[in-house]
Amino acid sequence: MLSSNRLPTDTCLTYAYWRGYLLLVWILAHMSTLMMSYLISHTLVGQFTFHLHVVCLNSYPYSNVDKFSSES
Repeated sequence: MLSSNRLPTDTCLTYAYWRGYLLLVWILAHMSTLMMSYLISHTLVGQFTFHLHVVCLNSYPYSNVDKFSSES
């Protein structure tokens, strides 16, 4: 009798535990995303890294085009 009464509460507790765990993971993921965007946009190192990344991405195709056009 006790085991049959305990089963629904165990499943409810397990469901609540997993729901809380997933909510915690979701909040931590969004906080880390917000922190990364804040660090990139508000710190000097983040701005330098972002500009370096953009410059490398923008200059990479053009440097290949220049290299191939100068070879031919």
